[in-house]
Formats: sequence, structure tokens, C-alpha cells
Amino acid sequence: LYAEAEQVYRRFFEEDGKITMAGINASEEVLALLAPAYGDSYKAQRKALAGVTTDGYGMVRAVRPAPGQAYNGSDIAIAVCEDGSKNRAFRDGKVLGSLGIRESIFYFKRVDGALKIWWQTSAKVPTC
Repeated sequence: LYAEAEQVYRRFFEEDGKITMAGINASEEVLALLAPAYGDSYKAQRKALAGVTTDGYGMVRAVRPAPGQAYNGSDIAIAVCEDGSKNRAFRDGKVLGSLGIRESIFYFKRVDGALKIWWQTSAKVPTC
């Protein structure tokens, strides 16, 4: 189940990166990976960030199981560390800052037969 969760996460990372670089709203490709409640939250977040673009989305430095972690009935969780410290965000051509380094817990639950991202929590960190 952890391998399946990692595959879903990595697809999300790539699709979210494309959306972030373009500064657009959520795509059907990314929403297909998300459970409904998290999908609604994600759409609101993307709407708030409309027009903010990036020059890349960094890289995944670590993915590991997060046993014992659960969120509101989730089935499984993984911990990830993403490094976007070499990438910058822009609005109207002006640099907003570095994407930084972020550690996250992604929670997954099977919905209609497919493992989906149920929720995510994250924090900026100095290193992975």
C-alpha cells in the first residue's frame, strides 16, 4: 500500500508542479488524485494563488512511510520532503521569494476503489 501511495503522491507532485509553474487553477488530472474534501481545499488554494507563477517546482528529496500517522479516517500516510529552494515564485514579473524546503505528511484513503490523497499537512523546514 505504501508503494501505491508513493505513486499517487509522485503523480500529484508532477501535476501540481505544472499547475504552479503556469499559475493556473486546479486541473482535472490533479483533481482525479484527490479525495473530494481535499480537492475542494486544493481548488480554493489554487484560486487564491492564480497569477502566481514559478520558474520550477523543485525536487522530491525523500519519501518514506509514516506509520501511526492518521487524519480523519485515512488508511495510510507517507512523509515527504520537497526542495524548491532553487526555485522562485513571481507575480506580475516581480519575485515573491524562494519556494523553500517543505516537509509534508500526505494522508491517503481508498475512495471508489482508488487510493487518493485524503489530506496534507506541511511545514517549511531548513533542510530535508
